[in-house]
Amino acid sequence: MLNQNQPMQPLAPQPAATPEIIPETCPVCHRPVAPGEYFCPNCGHELHLKPPSALQQAWVYFVSLFLPPFGLWYTWRYLKAGDKKSKTVGIMTIILTIVSVIVSVWLWQALIQPFIANYTNQQNQLLNQQLNQFGL
Repeated sequence: MLNQNQPMQPLAPQPAATPEIIPETCPVCHRPVAPGEYFCPNCGHELHLKPPSALQQAWVYFVSLFLPPFGLWYTWRYLKAGDKKSKTVGIMTIILTIVSVIVSVWLWQALIQPFIANYTNQQNQLLNQQLNQFGL
């Protein structure tokens, strides 16, 4: 318990916490690798996926939008990369794939399916007329 009459003693300065730099090791040759390196300088093994360039992003978005199932391969690849830019590209590929599937289903139901139903009805009527001509 503190005594009210005694002056407070200043706290001793705490030593600053120094972050330890723990070197990563290559999973193939087990040599130390500096954090952030994309390839092992000893054996050349790919350690991390490089962040995508603007051209790579455009290609990934194109594939995700116009060939939706194939965009999911890029999604997995970029989400596991680890850096923020790659994860953003991975999330965008998921969004574009979902949008593409929704638009495709809507187009099918709104435009193509009624056209096919109308064509089928016309063909059935024509067939019925021909069958009636032959008395069947």
